[in-house]
Amino acid sequence: MGGTQGLSDDEAKAKGPEFLFDELRQRVAAGQAAFDFRLPLAQPGDRLDSAVTPLPDDRRKATLGRLTIKQVAADRDGQGDHAHLGEPVGWANKFHGLFLVEGCVDAGLQPRHPRKPPPNGQMRGPRAAGCRRPSLPAGRATHIRFQERRVSAAAPALECRRPPPRRSARPPETTPMKLTRMPARLAALSAIPLALSLMAGVAHGSSHREAPFITTAPKVDATDFYMFRSYEEGRSEYVTLLANYLPLQDAYGGPNYFAMDPNALYEIHVDNNGDAKEDITFQFRFRNRLAGNGAGAALSIGGKMVNIPLIQAGQVANPRDASLQLNESFSVSVVRGDRRKGAAQGVTQAGNGGAVFDKPVDNIGTKTIPNYAEYAGKHVYTVNIPGCAQPGRVFVGQRQDPFAVNLGTIFDLVNAPVGVITDPAHIGAAPNTIGNKNVTTLALEVHRSCLKAGEAGDDVIGGWTTASLRQARVLDGSPPSGHQTTERAGGAWVQVSRLGMPLVNEVVIGLKDKDKFNASKPMGDAQFIDYVTNPTLPALLEVALGLPGIAPSNFPRTDLVTTFLTGIKGVNQPRMVTPSEMLRLNTAIAPVPFAQQNRLGVVGNLLAGGIDNAGFPNGRRPKDDVVDIALVAVMGGLCMANGTTDALGFGAACNPSAVPLKETAFKLHDAVDQAVAPLLPAFPYLNTPLPGAR
Repeated sequence: MGGTQGLSDDEAKAKGPEFLFDELRQRVAAGQAAFDFRLPLAQPGDRLDSAVTPLPDDRRKATLGRLTIKQVAADRDGQGDHAHLGEPVGWANKFHGLFLVEGCVDAGLQPRHPRKPPPNGQMRGPRAAGCRRPSLPAGRATHIRFQERRVSAAAPALECRRPPPRRSARPPETTPMKLTRMPARLAALSAIPLALSLMAGVAHGSSHREAPFITTAPKVDATDFYMFRSYEEGRSEYVTLLANYLPLQDAYGGPNYFAMDPNALYEIHVDNNGDAKEDITFQFRFRNRLAGNGAGAALSIGGKMVNIPLIQAGQVANPRDASLQLNESFSVSVVRGDRRKGAAQGVTQAGNGGAVFDKPVDNIGTKTIPNYAEYAGKHVYTVNIPGCAQPGRVFVGQRQDPFAVNLGTIFDLVNAPVGVITDPAHIGAAPNTIGNKNVTTLALEVHRSCLKAGEAGDDVIGGWTTASLRQARVLDGSPPSGHQTTERAGGAWVQVSRLGMPLVNEVVIGLKDKDKFNASKPMGDAQFIDYVTNPTLPALLEVALGLPGIAPSNFPRTDLVTTFLTGIKGVNQPRMVTPSEMLRLNTAIAPVPFAQQNRLGVVGNLLAGGIDNAGFPNGRRPKDDVVDIALVAVMGGLCMANGTTDALGFGAACNPSAVPLKETAFKLHDAVDQAVAPLLPAFPYLNTPLPGAR
């Protein structure tokens, strides 16, 4: 290794969150990087209950071997980067987040190159089949035993435990240990000589808490995704992309509020040629750091400096305000091509070239932040986007949740009178049940020409947002002082959230496949086709409303396939399209001023004979009432509009005779009016978040 190099706080801020990994790639490109692995040997009285507390420097060390990194290559399954140490040997290399030595744990066992996974239960002792004990100095034999528990076929998680002392006095063998493959990003943990518990971080939508796993990880729960031609005055040539995360935030949720997860990867993907694969990806990474170079803010109490319990110590008005104890920042990178294999380039501030952006603290209350709108506005950045001649804009911060829905009533088997939800006069009669909640928004504005595949490229683009977590984590039972120090995450990125079209995973995908959908990519959406061609929601509405026989009868539901999987021909269908679920936007259709927007999007425009084809499902604007549009669509409204002449190209079977509700299908609604949800007239469009106190 090249020694230790320190960075000042300013130097660290100027670098992106991936700079250590980028440097590793540069070093490997210049010549092979090598790491010697030395195992410190504990003495009586040493602390052995923390995976992140090192032994004293004067402890005797055993040299286990040398790890040579020849190249850094994309992971086989596209989920992350790996150090390439030559040809993989043995099943253990399939798990990216552990320090495995061909099926053996780092400090305890040496591989004999097993050819396939041993059956469960056969690798439980320090002398597991296929392994032999490494060399250690005489009189010191340190080893770890482990038990296997399955998470998935490709990612066995291991629970490591320190074994009882050996009674045998037989001296250890002298064969040196050979290390074969280890994820380079976890190299810092390679010489931990004690027991630890390693947990798999994950298994393999409007979407508030839509899938079983994501309810356990709200910081990476995508709630809504919007993509539309900007309707702010003077910005009509731009496309705005909004990805909302962390649902149902109560404004008073202190003292920590709702910082984003620094151990997560948030992404917005764009497919600009219709092949169901990302062509452009915008990656967001976050960093949350205590003031005073990580020491935090303190007050003198009785002659002692004591750290304060709040994230602020006074009134806040500016980015990185001196009153803030916790500073939140983020970086944005652009990846062209495959999200894990393409080269990443940093988005930079147009004024100073900085690659780090400040995120405003959440709206704590009017005493702490008297004018939150002005304060948040100071965090809207004009940016240079690699590969784009026109500057864009970026903002990340808390916003009032723009989605309007009668949430409790819908999930309680549509607990509302039929006469109410089929009478347009009652639109707005029910309160927006999440109107008092906030979300966190990743907002990006990009010139529409920069999202196309060249000047002659298709005007129709597809978009979706995802969030990923590291495949494994170590939880420290005695975390050091700092911010979010309990968890140490590592391994490949694993996607746990996916959102394109609204409501898909919430009310279309079956419960057993919700986690699977969140982990999937559009290219693999054929596995979910039955949920679209033969949807269950209309039948559930029959049960919920006590009205048998109201579900449309055109199977397969080509109207829904077109809407959700291909786009509507002549509106937002790409020239060449691979059926897949994503939000599709025709960037050639001009935006419509807010006051003239039809809340029912394209469907409403068809009914009104208007000029607004710039709304859902042609992209999605904050004003579009996607709940009502979805109700109209699933109950046959599109087949009513298709008529007997196949006017919209949904197929001859999609006609009024297949729609028992007839014109009533156009009148369905949830009694909440999306059009009156408070919004801003300009970027980032979503309203100022509600304060924790007024």
